[in-house]
Amino acid sequence: MAGHRCLVLSMLLNSHPQPIAAEWSSLFQINIVVGILLAYFSNLMVNALHPGMTKWRWDFGVSALPAVLFFVMLLSIPHSPRWLVTQDRLQDARSPIARLGHTDPDVELKDIVASFAKEGISHSESLFKRA
Repeated sequence: MAGHRCLVLSMLLNSHPQPIAAEWSSLFQINIVVGILLAYFSNLMVNALHPGMTKWRWDFGVSALPAVLFFVMLLSIPHSPRWLVTQDRLQDARSPIARLGHTDPDVELKDIVASFAKEGISHSESLFKRA
């Protein structure tokens, strides 16, 4: 879960303007804390039922429900516009930019392309390289 948290925060910071990214990252952290609190309460409720030897099954089942819901919600997350640009899918990158609320997606797309040109990043760059 910690790895996922780092990934989500980096996606938030890279795909939103700075003021919006700060708000979303704060809300994301609050959601994590609320989720942990709900997990404690669900375990408390399971313990109140006195399930006996099947307690571990109840704990597992109760925790599986939010995990399934979370997985289904992950399917609706759009690709990062920056990733789409690295894959030479410029037309596809306009849609998530517009979905994020930018008034002119073409200007933002040009800024992303310019940032890659400035940083010297290309889509053919490998993540892992032999030393």
